Amino acid sequence: MTTRIDIEHLLDWAFRRESVETRRNPHGDALTVYWAVEALPEPYCSLIKRQARAGIAPKWQPDPGLSIVNLSELRQARARYGAWHKALGVLQQTLEGALQTFQVTGPAAPAAPWTISASDLSSRRQQAL
Repeated sequence: MTTRIDIEHLLDWAFRRESVETRRNPHGDALTVYWAVEALPEPYCSLIKRQARAGIAPKWQPDPGLSIVNLSELRQARARYGAWHKALGVLQQTLEGALQTFQVTGPAAPAAPWTISASDLSSRRQQAL
């Protein structure tokens, strides 16, 4: 029997809990996830690994305390988030049916969180848990 898991949570499991990059004998599914990430072209591979190691999505909004926002930096941050989300979708499709323990779903993370309200975003996060 397989367990349904969102692609973002699966990456967290493989990179943080299973320590797939450093553990001597990681879980077989963690290895499959790792090699699927490695197969992504750059910059997607590095982006996915960096965020999986950190256990967070890429930052897409300015710091709350800033009084001036650099629009160029904001656009770059949102483009990076969009690339990360696109790579999550590719990984979900790549890993569909390839794992023994998990059935991969998602991504539950919104494609463009800056276009939805804060209450909708909070509700989506609760549903993903």
